[in-house]
Amino acid sequence: MSKPRPLSAQALATLIQGVEEKGVTAKVVTSRVIITIMPPPSVEPANPADLIDP
Repeated sequence: MSKPRPLSAQALATLIQGVEEKGVTAKVVTSRVIITIMPPPSVEPANPADLIDP
């Protein structure tokens, strides 16, 4: 596995701008560099049982 490369401030800004335009929330924790992307509240979470063909 290759070593992760650090994100530049510009790359991070572009990433966040891209997800904001789609209506999702991006949460960045810089101490551990964790990026959490969540759908907007209007999107209903998928129920795994609904995805199974009866």
